[in-house]
Amino acid sequence: MTFQDAINQLVITVDRPDVANNSNNYMDFLNRAVHEAARRHSWDCMKATASVTVLDGNTEVDLPGDFKEFQNGRFCVFDPDGNPVPVYARTELEQLVPSFRPPVYFTYTQDNQGFQVTLPVAASGDTTYTIYYFAYPGTVTDAGQTTPLLDLYQNMILSKTAALIFQSINDPVYQVHDAQFEKELVANSGEDIAVSLPAPRADKE
Repeated sequence: MTFQDAINQLVITVDRPDVANNSNNYMDFLNRAVHEAARRHSWDCMKATASVTVLDGNTEVDLPGDFKEFQNGRFCVFDPDGNPVPVYARTELEQLVPSFRPPVYFTYTQDNQGFQVTLPVAASGDTTYTIYYFAYPGTVTDAGQTTPLLDLYQNMILSKTAALIFQSINDPVYQVHDAQFEKELVANSGEDIAVSLPAPRADKE
């Protein structure tokens, strides 16, 4: 389903003279709905991989601008040799006795500029790490395009979009669409968690 397909359905569903039949308005509501679904759950289709480089003599590197959270818990960063590098939140690290900390690790932080990871000592030479994370979907500006969340979970995204539209004009019917979105979210995220889990090894089945 493209954004234009979704807009065509929404125009019929909303059918209100006080909501301008302007594609740009519907595009904005659709993008907001997709972002809200991504905020509520890290979907399998949001998995991403990126390379980040800590420059020689530095300790910190910014994470990608679309970063939401890491995949796979503790070991979601790998050094140039493919060795896993553990990542700790600052609060976790404060509870870990220094003598029990691994020789190389990252501290995960956030400020007004975004997300970063920090090494305990400066890098000796430019060092590139591979990170596995969940990425927020980008804003779609071409109605002929789609995004995986809309393509995979059409009813869920359409329900949230309708809720946002009706809420914007203070129509209480938005609650009906929001309730439907919540039902869809619970059902779809449950199925998505099962899909996201690693397949069992033959000797463990």
